Amino acid sequence: MGKQMGKSSEKGNRLFEGIPENADQFDLEDNSANSAKLDIVVGIDLGTSSTKVVVHAPHYAGNPAFAVHFGGLAHKSMAYLLPTRLFVRKNGLCSLAPSSEASVLTEIKLGLMRAPMDKIAPASGPSCGASATTVATAYLALVLRYVRRWFIANKREIFGGFSLNWSCNLGLPAAIDDDIVLRETFRVVGKAAWLISRRPEPITIDAAKYAIGDIKHSRFEGEDMPWGFELIPEVIAEVTGYARSQFRNEGLHLLVDIGASTLDICSFILHEKKGNDNFTILTAQVGLLGAKRLHLARIDGAKSAAVDHAANLVDEGDPASKIPDDFVDYAPSDQEFRDKIADAEEEFKNDCKKLLYRTLADLRTRRDPHSPRWSEMFPVFVCGGATVMQMYQEVVSGVGEWLQRHVHTSNGTRLIRLPKPESLEAEISDDSYHRLAVAWGLSHESFNIGTYTRPSEIEDVPPKAIQNVEDAFISKDMV
Repeated sequence: MGKQMGKSSEKGNRLFEGIPENADQFDLEDNSANSAKLDIVVGIDLGTSSTKVVVHAPHYAGNPAFAVHFGGLAHKSMAYLLPTRLFVRKNGLCSLAPSSEASVLTEIKLGLMRAPMDKIAPASGPSCGASATTVATAYLALVLRYVRRWFIANKREIFGGFSLNWSCNLGLPAAIDDDIVLRETFRVVGKAAWLISRRPEPITIDAAKYAIGDIKHSRFEGEDMPWGFELIPEVIAEVTGYARSQFRNEGLHLLVDIGASTLDICSFILHEKKGNDNFTILTAQVGLLGAKRLHLARIDGAKSAAVDHAANLVDEGDPASKIPDDFVDYAPSDQEFRDKIADAEEEFKNDCKKLLYRTLADLRTRRDPHSPRWSEMFPVFVCGGATVMQMYQEVVSGVGEWLQRHVHTSNGTRLIRLPKPESLEAEISDDSYHRLAVAWGLSHESFNIGTYTRPSEIEDVPPKAIQNVEDAFISKDMV
């Protein structure tokens, strides 16, 4: 194990005074030889806007799981949401807390998904010149340090007599998991983050770069790593509770995850295989159509109202045209603003529906055309922080609209709620649990979450012989 280091000076961590930043046990001295061992699993849901973490003791009485409370570092909307952002000082020192004159980096997950080797442009402050891979490693290392210290500080009364065996599961979009290069990038980042989080040195950009190199070239000892580290598709983690519940219904499902930056739409078949849950992921699509993107689209609509109005004030063909007397005439009316913003939102909503319809059309025509779901109520999971927004609710209602138009045997849709597990310790309602569903699923031992098959590993299904001409027709609206 890494050498323990001194106290942390990070803002908001006074609760952890006396606990070394890189600690992973209740005592400063290694007590593994004299204590009973307890397996602890950390489930990390790295979101584009916020990160959620659940810590699970799967073999302890009652199977307890704990949502990590981020205290003063948390987003004001919920104590279990840690903003996915990194503060980097001029000397490369990294922090989860605001720091004067530091660069603020926010596009961490998006950068990792889209261009992992490109530099992340700061939201504010000077560029630190670090790639998305390096920034994500530093960020996750700080998250892991916080999580372990939080557990040690808050759960000593329950687990203080145990020596802890740590495991870690990191979620990733199913579409990224199906890309061998990006999947390996996430794996390197996760392992490097654990490695650097256990070292005694401060978390810096340079330290993160070195840790990445150490992982790639196997320059570490086995004891420096967790007992287990796995990547798990978020879609599987999200529905783990459902798969284990009395509401489980094997067969084809659709999942719509509405995040801050992305709209993820996945379809999968849940079934049992050799006594374990198996998820056959048929389609996985990610669009930059999350709530923040909707916000920016509306702003662009407002800007276009001002531009169009200003253009009407100038008549280039009449040099003697009248100039307005009042500056108020230069501002668009409220109605002009509303109309342009509404137009922008409608265009954005149509883009969301196109992504959704493409998935449904793929399922109907080539991925699972013979599913009995086409003659039943189609089960749909809806989750993510933006699910309460009316526009996205209208997008989800498009599933039923599409089925009604294109599948004459369909009985519509059935929205599935994800109830809060009794074993999860978190001060949230059932209505808010979906924000933690991925992290809770990831907090299970990887071999107990289930097996899965990626979309690229599954061949298309040939269509049945046509018995009804309506079944053979594919309109432009289907895609």
